[in-house]
Amino acid sequence: MKAPGPAYYLVHSETGQRYSIRDSVTIGRTQGDIVFATDFKLSPRHCMVTPSQNGLVVVDLQSDTGTTVEGAIATSGQALLLRPNQTLAVGSQLFTLQSFSLAMPVKKPVRKRRKKIGESYLMLYFVLVAALAAILWHFKGVERTPPLMQTQAQLANIYDIYQDLLVSVERQTVPPAEVAKRIQGRVLEPLSLLARRWSDWMPADHDQRNWLNVQMEFASALTGHARAQADYLGTGQISLLDEIDRWNEQLEQASSDMHHLPPEEVGQAFPSFIQSPLLIVEKEMRLSIRAYKRLIDQVKNHALSDKQMAEAIHKILLPQMNAVYSRMGAIVPQNEFERRRVVQEQKLVTGFLGKLKSTGLFADTKDPKYARDMERWTADIEKTYDDLKSQTFPARHPAVSKRQNK
Repeated sequence: MKAPGPAYYLVHSETGQRYSIRDSVTIGRTQGDIVFATDFKLSPRHCMVTPSQNGLVVVDLQSDTGTTVEGAIATSGQALLLRPNQTLAVGSQLFTLQSFSLAMPVKKPVRKRRKKIGESYLMLYFVLVAALAAILWHFKGVERTPPLMQTQAQLANIYDIYQDLLVSVERQTVPPAEVAKRIQGRVLEPLSLLARRWSDWMPADHDQRNWLNVQMEFASALTGHARAQADYLGTGQISLLDEIDRWNEQLEQASSDMHHLPPEEVGQAFPSFIQSPLLIVEKEMRLSIRAYKRLIDQVKNHALSDKQMAEAIHKILLPQMNAVYSRMGAIVPQNEFERRRVVQEQKLVTGFLGKLKSTGLFADTKDPKYARDMERWTADIEKTYDDLKSQTFPARHPAVSKRQNK
């Protein structure tokens, strides 16, 4: 008969809590068998530990901060062996592995003294009391934490993860299709779980209801923004950027509302709405382009005269785009991908400035040469858009990519 393997326990260094590891166990912030909901450094599913003959096999589940075993760091699916008496670090949590062998030593049989019935009942009583005390001790921290504080901490974690994913898109450190998948798994799915949790619960207290409504508004804005961003990364459709801009305004307002909750409701600890300088100038440029299109439509519908359109271009749109171009020149790229992207965006702004000037001059003079200039600038803008698209989504534009490589 095969001897059973050793039994393992992860002992939490701060609380002394012992977690029995009899099978594969997942550690995380919002999902798993061992959960630490207030540890912002933990990913939703951070790592998995599995018993083996020599210790625990620790596998990092593509966490954001990695998993450390005795100083060695595992990331993105890597595995390390945690031996008895060694230390495991995940997020801000530290554990020590303890074990004991379940194999029976080979020795001569000894006749055991038969226990009295009273001794057996007394031992069973102490075991039950100890088990009940351990259960109450384990959950006492959870009972002290209000439900809305727990969900707000979860929202903060999801928001941090989402903003990190947006940075990886901007700097092209992760392929767009992979980022779209991560947004689905790490942002949209946890938000859906929170929404289901809220749907069955409404606080009776007025302040609590207001707090819940602020969280729900933020979750709705974040869901819309993340879904539009994932669709754009999955399809590359430029028109989706307009939808992202619309959600951007709602997300900025909802983030401000969360951040300004009373300090006792951990509002001040909520992450701020952060946009890089490149994303800001890109958004301002798209707003100017949409304003230009509205002017053209108003002229076609006879709501504006050519002279009024030319005046709006010279007094409003041209100063706006000149300011955008100046801010674009002050951006410091973080890598080669960002450098190429800034160059392409500058070409796009230059093309739109040329088109604005030609439109204004044509509206004033009706000279055909300015109409030809408008067509030329329009062609330059479309080519620049194609180059930007091929740079962000190279797999979908092989012909353009080959031309650029040459």
